[in-house]
Amino acid sequence: MDKRTIGFLVFFAAIFAARFINERALKKLSEAEAARLLQGFSRFRMYSLGAVIGIVAMFFAYSNLYPGSTFRVAQLFMGVLVAFLISTGVAAYLKLKKMQMPDSYVNSFLLASFVKYAGVFIFFGLSIAKYS
Repeated sequence: MDKRTIGFLVFFAAIFAARFINERALKKLSEAEAARLLQGFSRFRMYSLGAVIGIVAMFFAYSNLYPGSTFRVAQLFMGVLVAFLISTGVAAYLKLKKMQMPDSYVNSFLLASFVKYAGVFIFFGLSIAKYS
């Protein structure tokens, strides 16, 4: 199994682990808090996960279309992804604080975000390592 495939598997494992962390934290909220949270973030979560998967899919497409410049393509997509992750992470954190969600939930959100982002960075790191 090559490095990029391992990175891809780590990426999906991280997405599922982050989802598990979020679901467990959600169960600890009151019904009113959970409803408020789900209502406030329903579109945000769908669009942000779709965007990350889209960025990864575009990376695969471009690295296959331009196999001689995969390292540069990876650098470009890593920059786009870092900017996207930072902006959505900060926006979500600020929204949680504005919604006055419990600190335990906010901490779980931060942990899940770290796990998810680590999976993405490992994927790109192993993909870049394959070509460097």
